[in-house]
Amino acid sequence: MKIKISSLSSPALDRRPRQFLRDPALYFTGGELLCFHTTVEEPLHGRRSLFIELSRSRDFQHWDTRRLSDSPLNFSSPGNLMEVNGEYVLCLQSYPIPEGQLWADEHCRLYLMRSRNLTDWSKPEEFVISRPVPQWSASARKIDPYLVKHQGLYYCLYKTEGRFGILRSGDLRSWEEFTDTPVFSSSNTPDGVTVENPCLIPDDHGGWIMFFSPCRSGRGIGMAKSEDLIHWRDIRYLDLPVPSWAANGISAAMVLDLRSSHDCWRMAFHGEDSEHSHSAAIGFARSRDLCRWEITG
Repeated sequence: MKIKISSLSSPALDRRPRQFLRDPALYFTGGELLCFHTTVEEPLHGRRSLFIELSRSRDFQHWDTRRLSDSPLNFSSPGNLMEVNGEYVLCLQSYPIPEGQLWADEHCRLYLMRSRNLTDWSKPEEFVISRPVPQWSASARKIDPYLVKHQGLYYCLYKTEGRFGILRSGDLRSWEEFTDTPVFSSSNTPDGVTVENPCLIPDDHGGWIMFFSPCRSGRGIGMAKSEDLIHWRDIRYLDLPVPSWAANGISAAMVLDLRSSHDCWRMAFHGEDSEHSHSAAIGFARSRDLCRWEITG
């Protein structure tokens, strides 16, 4: 069933200045678009609070939103949703912010939430990793997860120290580092900057396409290709205009293949209006070839 997108405008999800919406993760089922996202609340006094929310729509305009988490661990940054053995699995992070600080410290970790019906969700369960601190890093901090299944096993890209590592699991419960080095870092980017927010989609030839965000003023979205999730080639930045409502640029792209129902790819992203805060809203773009993108609205 098609979702109505003829009158789509951006930002499609915007609650500024009361709340900031970030890190969209899309899933399409039964003619309905599901957008998992981070919601940030900035209190007048005290710490920032982050939540996982699920917004659902059949026309990209009218959204029914439900909060899925409420914890001092600040669960946030949903990576993607997978259907595995009759249940849905969502990967996410914890992001606890110490008193008096604006950003989380070394205690960020990776989690999964599970559901049978996309309505009732389990409590977040932390990844059990055989070696929490990878060989190539001094930090156990892990954020920005993204799950895929590749050659019969599960893999999770994540960020630490501005680089992407990769975990491997056979059952989505016990994890191990897959490589002794980061799989993507500033040595890979065209301008030598660090990276965050990976998104992986399968290509039409058994390989993978990754979208990522450079950590720089003005943000942006990068793209790379791989056959094995380790070695990346054809790395470049997309030529995307900066919408008027996102003065600091767009970031955290999530791409969904809607070619079978809508003859195009859909991208969700968050656009930031400030370089020094979480302030953002969620917009959409579309493409027929993954190279040329049109921001809608």
